[in-house]
Amino acid sequence: MVFPDVLEAFGSLSSVKTIYIYVQASEDEIDLSPLHKLEKLEKLEFESRVSKVRSISYEFIDNTLGGLKHLKTLSLYGFVFNNYTAVDISNMPSIEEIEFRRCDYTQAANFESLIKINDHLKTLIFDGYRYFKSRALTEFPAITSLTNLKKLVIDSTSITNIPEEIGNLKNLEYLVLSSSDFQEIPSSIKNLKKLKYLDLSLNELTALPTGLSNKIEHLDISNNNILTLPSDFNKLKNIQYLSLSNNGAITNLNLLKNLKKIQTLHLESLELKEIPSWLKNLKQLEFLNLSYNEISTVSSSIGDLVNLTTLNLSNNLIPTLPSNIKKLTKLLYLHISNNALTTVPKYIKNLKNLIDLNVDNNVIDTIPDFIAEMKSLKALSMDYNKITTIPTSLSKLKTLEELYLNYNEISELPNIFENMNNIKAIELRGNKFNTYPLSICEVKTKSQLSLDMGNINDTAPECYNELQSYY
Repeated sequence: MVFPDVLEAFGSLSSVKTIYIYVQASEDEIDLSPLHKLEKLEKLEFESRVSKVRSISYEFIDNTLGGLKHLKTLSLYGFVFNNYTAVDISNMPSIEEIEFRRCDYTQAANFESLIKINDHLKTLIFDGYRYFKSRALTEFPAITSLTNLKKLVIDSTSITNIPEEIGNLKNLEYLVLSSSDFQEIPSSIKNLKKLKYLDLSLNELTALPTGLSNKIEHLDISNNNILTLPSDFNKLKNIQYLSLSNNGAITNLNLLKNLKKIQTLHLESLELKEIPSWLKNLKQLEFLNLSYNEISTVSSSIGDLVNLTTLNLSNNLIPTLPSNIKKLTKLLYLHISNNALTTVPKYIKNLKNLIDLNVDNNVIDTIPDFIAEMKSLKALSMDYNKITTIPTSLSKLKTLEELYLNYNEISELPNIFENMNNIKAIELRGNKFNTYPLSICEVKTKSQLSLDMGNINDTAPECYNELQSYY
């Protein structure tokens, strides 16, 4: 059945409310007019195949969209946005949500006509595609008259300037202006008093304006060149998620000390030499990422963050952890890879709820027996260390699902698996094994186990054929 016939067949489904169409046909132009018969159609997702090697080529013919009178949600993936696309959409009297993803904007596009649907349009998304950035938006679309918008996303474009008129969108609650070439945020953004979600990541920003909405709960300004936060940043009392990562050495981070509702905080790659002392004030903090800094000492105040469930200290210069780490009894994930640890810090044995411990790329030579006391542990990763032996005490880790000991100096694998009924992955690549260890045969659930031993010039035992996979 050719593509037009398929659409004709859809036209007979009078009670359909949602249609998803994925196009791989050869047509360069798409006629959706058969769908006009679907009087109850409320949601249409139309996607053409886009890849690294295939360019976007599909276009809609004139008046192919405008007849969808009851449509509320329209998603177009991988299409050419031509002169009458917006005109057609502006003739949809019920449309509330529009998504343009991975589209080609090199042809003229008349966005002004969308003003006709201002009364009911609540969501507008322009999401580009990195493989075709040359076809992305190069100028900010003329949409600043759509004053009833609540959600606006402009992502992965080649736009450099944001107009002052963005301040007209006073009903916005959710705003994403990311992965583009934006160099400055206009001061008029202070007019967006209802804003709760703001993502300005992956741009070329060097500063933020003052007067950001104090209702903001989610703020991401990562991957810019911002070295100073606005002086009134401490007034953003409702922030729960904050990412400042990859901006360089921000000079006034202490403005965060009274933002006590923060639950998730990203401070990666900020050239920090120590963990800021004001962090102890953020009692509601659950997720803290301090990776890729220059921290050499972890102060005891880390133990004051008693609600932490995730702590990432990877890629620093840390030789040990303080005893107060044991106070983090809610901690589930602890990552301290790529540091200067010579031993696994003994105080982590008190972290009874920990399910994931990663100490890769340190200079640890022993797996301590107390690891076996961590009864909730599901993933243990100690790649790239100096470990020579695996203690038999690990057999007590009945909940363990993943064991990573790649690139150490291990030559034997003891019988530790008999009680590990959940083990799914074991990796021992780059060690000193000359033969495949027979202890793997003790695993009771071989069919779910993936084993990576690297290159061993030997024949695997017959029991290995029962494994899900082995290398």
